Amino acid sequence: MAVCAAIATITVGAHVATALISAHGAGVGLSELGAYFDGHLYLEIARSFPLPFSPDGLDYTGQAPGYPAFAWLLRALLPDAWIDWGGVLLLASWLPAGAATAIFYAVCRELGAPALWPTALFAVGNPRLFTMAASSHPEPLALCLALLALLAFLRGRLGWCLAWITLAGFTRFAAFLVLAPLLAATVLRERRLDLRTLALFAIPPALFALYLAYLHARVPAFVSVAESHRVFWQTHFTWPFRALVRSFDSTLWSSTHPSFQLTYASLGFYLAMLGAGVTMALRSRRPETWLLTLWIAIVLGVHVSLAGVLGAWDFMRLTALAWPAALLLLAVAVGRDLPRGAAAALTVLLLCGSGLYARAQMTEAAAWQRDSQAWFLPETLATLDSNEPRWIDFRARAAATSRGEP
Repeated sequence: MAVCAAIATITVGAHVATALISAHGAGVGLSELGAYFDGHLYLEIARSFPLPFSPDGLDYTGQAPGYPAFAWLLRALLPDAWIDWGGVLLLASWLPAGAATAIFYAVCRELGAPALWPTALFAVGNPRLFTMAASSHPEPLALCLALLALLAFLRGRLGWCLAWITLAGFTRFAAFLVLAPLLAATVLRERRLDLRTLALFAIPPALFALYLAYLHARVPAFVSVAESHRVFWQTHFTWPFRALVRSFDSTLWSSTHPSFQLTYASLGFYLAMLGAGVTMALRSRRPETWLLTLWIAIVLGVHVSLAGVLGAWDFMRLTALAWPAALLLLAVAVGRDLPRGAAAALTVLLLCGSGLYARAQMTEAAAWQRDSQAWFLPETLATLDSNEPRWIDFRARAAATSRGEP
């Protein structure tokens, strides 16, 4: 327990430091940083709790409610004088990032794999995830909940496993994909599929259906999550790898940070670990190995099939859920053969690299939003202390802009 607490504390400290440095580099206050990226969307959803969303907030219904719900809980627990909504959104990323690292350590121990160097890689080895954990993103919370689900599965607590993965799904909808590997691993472990198991696995999709029904009732103009999300992020499914192949051109990517190189390196890593996982699963037939392998396969398979350059640009963010599964397979495969000195040197190198990447990426993103989308940011930043949601019709604004209206 003491080791897990120390790991969580160190991780949170690293993300706080990264956020401070990046905010200074971007020329914004620390709490203001929480409104950048998609933070301004989650901010309004969080302020609308305990009855989230609004008939006036159609464009916000494409976002999962888990992360803003957690921010709302933190805001309710902390005195208003201590922290505003921007700071709360950052805290809602930092705390789960630290917890996720500690839980990953516990999962390694549960699998009988080495724990320290894989945990270090989990915390600092993915520069895009490191960036998201330092800013206002739901991925750290989704990973934390997904790892809790994995830990519960390894300990034979299927009910808790499904409860955690359901919460992860409501934080990042893609986490619902992990239900399929969990069902397959459960059947392999129990060597049967009974009505009780089917009933348990039916609960998460049933709850998601109820959530959609709530959105239809709460926001009469709501059509679907995908339709609402298109106002910000237009993509669709296509042939696997098509977008990544067509986007294999560094001139299409940022010149201030190596997102191009890292994206294709991460694709290669996931494919390598998928192949290794299949080999290990066929040899050992352990349900845990099949679970991790199928986990990577379904997350990777869905997200390499997104069309357009946007699908390629966001590949590392969208596949963050595959990161712990891939590292766990690596830990099982390598075992304790990695020298401690090499592991320590690699950790320091990756920490520096991820920190530099985070600063460059966050500074660039903040500058782009400040300069190209200044029409909504000033008022958002001016109302970080307010508890009243301020809904914006982004679709109408885009239509007016296309007509040349101010």
